[in-house]
Amino acid sequence: MALPTFNRQYQSVKGPGQVVQPNMAEIFADMSANMNKQYLARLKAKQDAEDAKNKKLRDDLDYGLNFYTKHKNQIHQNLKTLGVNNPLIYQTADSYLSEITDYQVAAKKSNTREDQKIILNNQAKKQSELDEFIQYVELGKAADKDFAEEYGEKFNNVGNQGGIALTGDETGLMNRYVNIMQARAGIGENITEKWYYAEGKDGGPGTWMVNYNSDRIRETYKDEGVHATAFEIFNFTPETSPETDNDIRNALKDKKIFKSNGSVTDNYLLLDQIGENTLESGLIQEQTPINKTQLFQDIAANVTPIAQGNLKSGNLANIDWTQEIRPWLITQIQQGKIDPNAKLAGTDKTYGELAEYNLQIGDSNVGGSKWTLESQGIYESLFRDYAYDLVGPKQDFVAGKTRRPTKDEQSGSTQSGPIAYIEELKIPISEGPARESGQRPIDIVELENLLNKEGYNVKKAEDVGDTSKIVITKSIDGTDNEVTITENMTPQEIKRLLYQVETGKMPAKKKDKFDDYEIPGISI
Repeated sequence: MALPTFNRQYQSVKGPGQVVQPNMAEIFADMSANMNKQYLARLKAKQDAEDAKNKKLRDDLDYGLNFYTKHKNQIHQNLKTLGVNNPLIYQTADSYLSEITDYQVAAKKSNTREDQKIILNNQAKKQSELDEFIQYVELGKAADKDFAEEYGEKFNNVGNQGGIALTGDETGLMNRYVNIMQARAGIGENITEKWYYAEGKDGGPGTWMVNYNSDRIRETYKDEGVHATAFEIFNFTPETSPETDNDIRNALKDKKIFKSNGSVTDNYLLLDQIGENTLESGLIQEQTPINKTQLFQDIAANVTPIAQGNLKSGNLANIDWTQEIRPWLITQIQQGKIDPNAKLAGTDKTYGELAEYNLQIGDSNVGGSKWTLESQGIYESLFRDYAYDLVGPKQDFVAGKTRRPTKDEQSGSTQSGPIAYIEELKIPISEGPARESGQRPIDIVELENLLNKEGYNVKKAEDVGDTSKIVITKSIDGTDNEVTITENMTPQEIKRLLYQVETGKMPAKKKDKFDDYEIPGISI
């Protein structure tokens, strides 16, 4: 028996005898909206998890700072029995010295060379452990000094620019370090300190361990307290977060980009173009458009060396990415300023993917950085966008002089004189499905008929691929002004070209509802 065939013409039944085609556009729109909601929810959950992880560390530090302020007498009392004053330290050293002496005596009394060799090896092992113990005690004293010097300033600003970095603590070492060093500083109630030697596995080398406990530590680590190797704790140096915002602002000082009041210099004003004018209190305030593309390029050129320096400096780029750049990107997405489905230029990754992206370690052979070439490019690109958003203008225009409106302006016309009609033109849009960008093409044939009626000389131009275009000309004061119009332009772009034909000048671009698809990501 033959298998059934399908024609792929799917229909939905609305009622008896009434068959309707499903509205796939609405279906996909709903699907897209739900997917976007799910994405934002997942992004928020990820943020909340990171915030919870960092909150514990902040809470521990807050506890320490409050305890230090309110219980100085208690701290002094605790210090009498901790650190170099801890009697257990002297007891541990005395115990080792006693064992070493016993081995020396036993070696002299041994009857065979083989027995003597075993005894002397045990003596050497104990001597090595004692030497290592004394070394770590001294190293702990140096670590105490470093912690005390940075405690009030950098630790009080943890997770912020210029403060102690939170990034790179996947093993929880930072949390252990803070709890241990606070205990060693006498911060806490019922503090205990223990040292013990942990034998290596399978005959391998062992190491000295430290164990600290207090009422505060028990809240996280229970009765067993917090354990760590003396080596990792006393050699640990918390990294400092780069002062990204200050670095950016300092890099742009005296570059003739911004005035002292923060506004752009005249170098970035399109003085020969007509900007948007606003009517307030019966007066026109003229607006001069900003050359935002050039401004972005110049800001980028001056801040890129900062990003490159961070990429070459160990974990600085990763700290900055995790604590500043990626959270900024997430906020931009959540506020609808960046499309999560748009791709970052030069990569195959969307902004939504980058919101969950971690810099990847490479082979350290490219650009003097330990990060992959892809990670370097992503970081540099978004660093530039972050910088522009930080210092760049939030508006498209600079306010200029005020003047009385013309009669045409008073009557509501946006353009005065014989070309006011341009704004009133209804640019014909083709019917049918939108293009990949979301924009429907211009009906180029209907547009040609419309422009012929307005006195333009219109001729068909050679198509480029699937794109139709026309060339229009008009003689103004003995000069033939000519522009080319394509079907993939927006109505506003076409009106600007018509204005150029009429005046010989290109007006400033105005943002309208068709412009949103043009630049994915940050708008410049």
